[in-house]
Amino acid sequence: LGVIVLKPQLGFLLPIALLAGGRYRAVAGAAVGIGLLLLASAVNVGPHGIAAYAQRLSFAADVPVNRQLTIALVIGGLAAARLVQGAIAVWALALAYRLRKQSSEWMFVLAILGGLLATPYLHLDDLVMLGLAVWLYLRIPGRPRWSWAFVLALVIAAEGIPEWGPLPLIAGEIAALLLLSVAALSHQADDAEHHKAVDAVAISSRDGRRLR
Repeated sequence: LGVIVLKPQLGFLLPIALLAGGRYRAVAGAAVGIGLLLLASAVNVGPHGIAAYAQRLSFAADVPVNRQLTIALVIGGLAAARLVQGAIAVWALALAYRLRKQSSEWMFVLAILGGLLATPYLHLDDLVMLGLAVWLYLRIPGRPRWSWAFVLALVIAAEGIPEWGPLPLIAGEIAALLLLSVAALSHQADDAEHHKAVDAVAISSRDGRRLR
């Protein structure tokens, strides 16, 4: 997990999502790994290298071609795109918090998908992260059977970017986040019903003991 620092624009939501989900050990391990990598890099390149790296990151975010695979392509204005991307990031983290009692795959899938939609710039080879999200999602038990078809369509959209452009993929990523939102709300409703049932059983048992 600590190696996300090598491509921070792809995994910047992961530590926050894991914190929201209560995966503190994973975050602590990542923090140690990131700290060691940062220390080694700082020693290797020095202050001037760090400043140059920060400048290149800022420059890359402002290059129009680097935004061709992001949601900024759909929205148009950079300022408006940043607002929408920020909202998407917050929403993905909120979903991760809602699903904090579920398997860790949910945390990673939401953080990766939300990060791909919220990242300031993206290249074609960076979409390997989408493949990771797909693999993790397919590991989740109890998912709908039709999810295979959706995942396949998403992969085809990514593979066909050189032919038909990034719009189908961006639309697919947004649709995936919406479907995950529905799943998160459904899980919350199921948990609420479960708690009500448990409370009802406890009250019934307590009343039965009183009657005795």
